[in-house]
Amino acid sequence: MLEQIASEEEPSLRDALTFALAPPEDFAERLEQKVSARLDSRVMLGVVSDLFGAGLETSKLLLLEEPTDE
Repeated sequence: MLEQIASEEEPSLRDALTFALAPPEDFAERLEQKVSARLDSRVMLGVVSDLFGAGLETSKLLLLEEPTDE
């Protein structure tokens, strides 16, 4: 609908709509930073979960292992 209005009306309206709907100049940079931070947090969560899982598995082995009679 906006494209139709912008193409049919005078150029000043088209320019105003283009300006109003345009993303900020630093949009790509901000998006990249947010995506990077999100990926970094997922990596960190994976590391923490691996460390927790390793500790849990070690505890299970130490505490639940049947004693051997030697």
